[in-house]
Amino acid sequence: LVIQHYSQLAASPAEPLLSSIEAELLANRWARERGLAWDDRVCAFVAEGGKVLAAIAWRHYPSRRSAWVTMGGTRDGFRGQGLYRATFVGLVEHLRQLRPEIHVIESGHHVDNGASEAMHLALGRELVGKSYEFNLREEP
Repeated sequence: LVIQHYSQLAASPAEPLLSSIEAELLANRWARERGLAWDDRVCAFVAEGGKVLAAIAWRHYPSRRSAWVTMGGTRDGFRGQGLYRATFVGLVEHLRQLRPEIHVIESGHHVDNGASEAMHLALGRELVGKSYEFNLREEP
């Protein structure tokens, strides 16, 4: 099991998982439109054999000095095992080590998605409306 980083979502091993999560959000009306883009960067938790168990897609917003999480989640059957947390920690470490121009991770969710809200708060993201921030310049 290892954390992998991909320079783009398109054709990455994480694309099927994140696309299925996006479809679920749209079906539940927890998203009004597609959020993923082909050139989103990806941090993924990968099992032996290359199967992606959890992933986070993100994009850099230079004017905000931020990494915006466009989509993230864990494969059915593997939820509740800390894999998303490990993926998030991998993203934090990657950004702190290799992307000093990025100061904050931003994310958000639909107001009715209570499971996502609980996950964001459990990861130490600060509620600032219905979007969240994680300061990369402070230790959790």
